[in-house]
Amino acid sequence: MAPKSIKRIPSTKANYYLYCTLFIFLILVQIQKINNETCSKTSKISTSSTKTSCFNEIIRFQGSYRAGQFAVRNDGVLLVEYSSDGKRLFYGLDPNGRGHFNDTTNKIIENMDNAYYWIEHTQYTTNVRYESKNRLVKLKDETSNSAKEYIFSISSYHSLAELHDIDNNNYKAWLATEFLDCYDKWRYVFSFQFSLLHYINSNTNVYYAVYVQYKGVEEDGRAYSESYSISKFTFNSLTDRTVTYKEFLDNYDNRIVSAFIMTKYNKIMVFFLRRVQIHIL
Repeated sequence: MAPKSIKRIPSTKANYYLYCTLFIFLILVQIQKINNETCSKTSKISTSSTKTSCFNEIIRFQGSYRAGQFAVRNDGVLLVEYSSDGKRLFYGLDPNGRGHFNDTTNKIIENMDNAYYWIEHTQYTTNVRYESKNRLVKLKDETSNSAKEYIFSISSYHSLAELHDIDNNNYKAWLATEFLDCYDKWRYVFSFQFSLLHYINSNTNVYYAVYVQYKGVEEDGRAYSESYSISKFTFNSLTDRTVTYKEFLDNYDNRIVSAFIMTKYNKIMVFFLRRVQIHIL
């Protein structure tokens, strides 16, 4: 008796069955994984000292802080800066997991130095941070990987620009618009988002800040801008820098600006959003 012929499934249909089987298997694995989890959508981070099965190793700081910015140095040290009015909290971890500040994780500056500014002949002081940007920076000619790194922080509104030598408990603070060498110091950084860029030019560390400045108030009481600005700067020491400032009148009423360096063409690309259209330079 002749053997019955075996009907062969076309390769495309076989692949379809294989993919379906694999897809169902993965779904079942995920369902099993979810069923085995102890967390649920109602799980919450507790304010008590008791750890939950979902959230453990929670780091709590005394007081209320904002604007945390993370940075990792070339030597592997993790540094985070938080602020609360004029206070700064630094959290540091060495690569071995120990606290960076003499085996402790926290370092606090209780009251930052004040910076001064004037509005209509009235003097004001500030030592706070709002929407901020942090970057690890080096002195002008120190371009090697092993060169000392400082924490540079700059914030929007009437606030500070800060340069921290965190290992030697030393820092320098400027009014942000003073640091950026803006023509009108009262025209604060208006951006919710802005950019800090690093470029090595002829073995020199060059940094750029790309941001929007406040211009005035419209009839309805809403503040507005009409430009974007670029400040190019280098650090000569902890307390001294060289800055070049330029304002571009091509950006009406924007509070978001983003930029990057196109190294191949030696150009800075700036993106911002107008009220009615996206504008790219």
